Amino acid sequence: MPVPLRKGEKEGEVNEQTLLLVNPSGRKYKVNKTTYLLWSLCDGERGVSELVEKITCDLDLSPNQLKAYPPLVECTLQQLEAAGLVEFLGELDAVEKQLDSTFQ
Repeated sequence: MPVPLRKGEKEGEVNEQTLLLVNPSGRKYKVNKTTYLLWSLCDGERGVSELVEKITCDLDLSPNQLKAYPPLVECTLQQLEAAGLVEFLGELDAVEKQLDSTFQ
């Protein structure tokens, strides 16, 4: 299963609810705090289901919201990928990334 890895960086805050992310080619994107939280959790080690679990716990969602959240997370990750802010690693890439971080 592919594992998302964030790319780019946070440039700052536009206002209380909006942050600015910049992809590696320099294009800027305004995102809300929930999207920023998801992007920041994309460490190349957690799979999508782990991200869904983590973000829903962090946001303290109601049972009805919990049912709707997995597809929203997947859709947001696809949008982040299209913006060049997330890259999906294959299983071998993710294992190599874990080994690299272990031995640094």
